[in-house]
Amino acid sequence: MVLVDTICRLAGANNLIGSETSRLQQAIVDRDTPYLFEHLVGSFSLQGISDRAALTYMENHDRPSWRDLQC
Repeated sequence: MVLVDTICRLAGANNLIGSETSRLQQAIVDRDTPYLFEHLVGSFSLQGISDRAALTYMENHDRPSWRDLQC
């Protein structure tokens, strides 16, 4: 949790990790790799393109999930 908090503060926003802060922190503590992977994929997908375009694309084509990588 310290690493995530530090990165967010360095990036300039204490709430950079969004409204799911407590769920994300718990996933880190629990080492919930599937949740963390899927959260990061969703967040990274919104970088460099409009949120609306990225979200529409993900709705139409799905997001990769941890389960998809286990095949």
